[in-house]
Amino acid sequence: MTSKISCFDRAVFRRALKKTAPVWILYTLYELLLPLRLFSFCRGLSSGADNYIVQIEKTLLSYARFNASIVPFLLGGLLAWVLFSWLFRTNSAYFYAALPVRRRTLFLTNYLTGLLLCAAPALVSSLLLWAVGAGFGVSAFLPAMQVFAATAMGFLLFFSFASLVCMVVGQMAAAPLVYGMLNFAAYVLESIVQHLMQTFVYGMPAILI
Repeated sequence: MTSKISCFDRAVFRRALKKTAPVWILYTLYELLLPLRLFSFCRGLSSGADNYIVQIEKTLLSYARFNASIVPFLLGGLLAWVLFSWLFRTNSAYFYAALPVRRRTLFLTNYLTGLLLCAAPALVSSLLLWAVGAGFGVSAFLPAMQVFAATAMGFLLFFSFASLVCMVVGQMAAAPLVYGMLNFAAYVLESIVQHLMQTFVYGMPAILI
């Protein structure tokens, strides 16, 4: 009878949690500050103000832009660099290769650990954002879940790309440089495409005519 192939190893998971503890602790503190910011904003906003509900929802959704770009870029790159740092040194690579763990299990455990370390604090933060809004009479469940979805999708993109860079480059100092340069190149390319589309497809803006 063949043994069951596992895609998750508890020992590797616990080791990954210890290695990345400073990163996910700081990220969790950042996520918990968002409900406090919303609470402070709502306290300073009069319930009789114009567009009271709209202002709270816009403030809540304003967190999504930063959480889907800068935060996942930094967090995803740093987590991937730490989780797959054993690839950067010969001794650690031999050590992990000698473990009675399949390569597939080793990769999936580290990858799923990174996703969990982002998704769990982001989900808790979004639920707290919803609770704060509800406490001030605004049912903001959908905007709160949109913040969570933006954070999760942004992290999935950057973390997956950073993991690929770490595995392909396999060098401690070069991996962050390649990761940063490729993301910068993608930003520049997107800006050029947007400019070309704006000029030749959608038409030049009226201010330039």
